[in-house]
Amino acid sequence: MSHIYFRFNTQHQAVGQSEREFFRLPTEFYHKHEKYGISRKCAQPLKEGTPITLTLTMPDDGESISVSFDNYYLSKATYEWALMSAGFKEICWHQPTISPEGIQKFGFEFWQDYIDYPDLVGITCIK
Repeated sequence: MSHIYFRFNTQHQAVGQSEREFFRLPTEFYHKHEKYGISRKCAQPLKEGTPITLTLTMPDDGESISVSFDNYYLSKATYEWALMSAGFKEICWHQPTISPEGIQKFGFEFWQDYIDYPDLVGITCIK
């Protein structure tokens, strides 16, 4: 699986997050996340295995530090197949939310593009 992280708790439940590429965010909306320090480049139409280059940019003492890496488009069916193959019985997908602190600091309008076009999805799985 591409860029997926899980933490197991004592009830054999996995909690994680993954790029939300399986919802096929159209490439024409990629620019909407640049204000959050996230840019994407994709040279071909989205299909299973298509590489997407992500660049994360963070401010650092008045300058910016960036890191780039490739992620790959995987369908929701592929994620569910891999998780079921790993022995998970129940898979739940969760929409991201903006914390009250984030809204207070930046205002609701700042987050509107992220709410409309989120790039992460939460995942919980039970073995």
